[in-house]
Amino acid sequence: MKKKYEPTATDKAIGKTISTIFFLWIIGSIAVLCLWKKFRYKVWFEFFAALFLGFFGVQKFREKKIGLGVLYILTAGCFYIGWLIDVMRYLVAAIRNRPILPVEAAVTSKQELITFNDISELPAVQPLGLILQGSEVCHFSENASYVEIKNVVVGRRTNGGGRSARIFGVRVSAGSSYSQSVRDNIAIKTPGTFSITNQRVVFSGMKGAFNKKLSDITALTGYDDGIGFQFNDKHFVIQMENALLAQSVLNLLLSAGQN
Repeated sequence: MKKKYEPTATDKAIGKTISTIFFLWIIGSIAVLCLWKKFRYKVWFEFFAALFLGFFGVQKFREKKIGLGVLYILTAGCFYIGWLIDVMRYLVAAIRNRPILPVEAAVTSKQELITFNDISELPAVQPLGLILQGSEVCHFSENASYVEIKNVVVGRRTNGGGRSARIFGVRVSAGSSYSQSVRDNIAIKTPGTFSITNQRVVFSGMKGAFNKKLSDITALTGYDDGIGFQFNDKHFVIQMENALLAQSVLNLLLSAGQN
């Protein structure tokens, strides 16, 4: 007669651990889906979305990498290895407060209702990827770009005073000539997020990032599509869609600080 298998204490502990992990994964996934609309552009939410839904390639679809997203669905996050790498990437990005995702469409619904002419008092908006401190209030937050102007070589120009003639179908040149580099100023843009609070101005991106108190601003330059910030000897130009709104918010904050 075959003896009936009875699970050992170790088997029961392993089974209980797996059940607990599965239960927590279900709860976490439901929480991410429920909070998706409100917090989907926050860096810590991006981490938890990758942690709980990364097996299905959610982060790859959000990064516009559709092919990899489909591959993740078919291979359970490339056999968990790709998922684990993505989780670590998003964890590091969250700790550094530097979003990984493309920044095209992350505009808060509150801010869409505000125009430059409406500014008579400071608005309160939900910050994008920024953790507020204590009594801090965010008055402006949207996707932006750090603009860096570089003088680079864009081509070459040949100058000379010699003569040329065609002999048997071949052009022959005589005399001296020289090649000269053609340079031009090129704007290099680094995407990120820009926020203004009642205490500081913050730009988060792979380049040009800064986190400064309002009192650290030594000069401001307004453009139709951006703002130039001067912090002592450092200068930053941030390009954004609602630049006039941001300038108006800064003017109100700086005026209130001087009074």
